[in-house]
Amino acid sequence: MGVRILILSSEENPVVTHRAMKMGVSVIQSSSNKLNSLLEYLDKESLTLQDVWFVGNDMNDFEVLKAVKFSFCPIDAVDQILENSSFILSKSGGEGILAEILTYIQTT
Repeated sequence: MGVRILILSSEENPVVTHRAMKMGVSVIQSSSNKLNSLLEYLDKESLTLQDVWFVGNDMNDFEVLKAVKFSFCPIDAVDQILENSSFILSKSGGEGILAEILTYIQTT
């Protein structure tokens, strides 16, 4: 089955759309409720919240972060996200957190 990557954002950004297409990953933007958007995606993909590893950094990620099996956050996330994440990354958002997550996955 492999790993599926979904970019889930509350904002709309054409750069994100282009990057997702280039990377061949799914993207949901302008989500007013990230948990509902994720649940709809999971239903279409025949997956559950227990299959999800999530990365979030702000309060609009909190509901998803609490619902999934495992969560990451960058070191510069807001306090409530830092306090509730399964794993705090050593990097800030935009500084290569995906590489750090992949290293974590390969070593666990």
